[in-house]
Amino acid sequence: MKSPVVQTLVRGKLRWTVNLRKRLTGAPSYCRRYFSSETKARKFYKRIIREIVHHGVTFAELSEPVRAALAKFYGLLQAKHLTLEDAEQLVEKCQPGEVEEPEATRLTVSEAIKLFFDDCTDGALEKGTMREYHSHLDAFEKAFGKRLLIDINKKDITSWLKAIGVKDRTKKNYITSLRTFFAFCFREEMIPKNPALLVRKPKENAKTPAILALEDITKFARYICQHEPRLIAPIAIALFAGVRMSELFELLWSDINFTTQEIHIRKEISKKPKQKERWIIMSDNLIAWLSACPKKEGKICQYPSLDNLWKRRRKAFKAATGKAWPKNGARHSFASYSWTVGRDLKHTAKQLGNSPQIAEKNYIAGVEGEKGLMFIQIVPESKDPTKQTGDAAKAHSSGAAEEKH
Repeated sequence: MKSPVVQTLVRGKLRWTVNLRKRLTGAPSYCRRYFSSETKARKFYKRIIREIVHHGVTFAELSEPVRAALAKFYGLLQAKHLTLEDAEQLVEKCQPGEVEEPEATRLTVSEAIKLFFDDCTDGALEKGTMREYHSHLDAFEKAFGKRLLIDINKKDITSWLKAIGVKDRTKKNYITSLRTFFAFCFREEMIPKNPALLVRKPKENAKTPAILALEDITKFARYICQHEPRLIAPIAIALFAGVRMSELFELLWSDINFTTQEIHIRKEISKKPKQKERWIIMSDNLIAWLSACPKKEGKICQYPSLDNLWKRRRKAFKAATGKAWPKNGARHSFASYSWTVGRDLKHTAKQLGNSPQIAEKNYIAGVEGEKGLMFIQIVPESKDPTKQTGDAAKAHSSGAAEEKH
């Protein structure tokens, strides 16, 4: 009988070969293994013989990864004080078709949307954001409300967005709302994945941020001084400091330091929860505007709600200029005009509470340098935006003198 371990030439190299005959293994075909040394080859052969004697041919035929997996599985069973028979019984109980589906998988889209809005009642989201969620998800519920949540896929969402025929910008907003909704469902273990993440947002051409013309700012300022004095402080801070309206609504007079000429945006009133507190350096004309306001305690905004503030601002601007208030008009105007004065993008972005990339992309419009200088010269007494800085300087000096006394 030939030796089961022999030396052979394989592709120009000497190898030690182990021949496992069909009579030994019981396998339907001949099996051969190659090794770099005789010691390794004989060690493998002895192990195979020992396993066949003690465990049978089937175990000897298992590959190394399978052996490792079995050893790991057996270790897990021992840790939980279970036997292989226990594991076999558990597998039999969990055959396909016999496992009861969890309650979450039987939720309809309507039921999931209701749970989503129930989770949003902690007041952390702005009213504008909530209105947008309601608008988008109500339309989505109208189309898929009775469908099971777990059955909604990328194709359903894409086809629906195409069917409603909205513009690219609106489509991006819909996708953002759907991603937030399905992220909540995934977090609550209602679905195995977020299908809205697979839907690609359309690309938009960059648009110039809408800003207020200097003439309109002057007319608006003159109008609120005469007819809507409660708007003076909020509008001045929004226009000449770029503070978000949601932050402005919670801002206190104690957050304004006339000595250091800074506005403190506390972390708890910041729009973004992860954003740190920031200090905004006030311009001379903003100090003049705030010095003209009679009240210096409590909340700066004296309106009962943020919606009421927005409504009064739109109405006053329409009455003063005959035009509609552009979205983020005050914040865009501050970023665009003030940036031209120093051309310091990093400083402007820090004032806004954004990164330089976001500020440059979304807030700053092209403005001539001289218009930037005119912007920071607009003061309550000024009726002409082209007036020189003398009035602004005088207003600042008188305001500073009052603070000292």
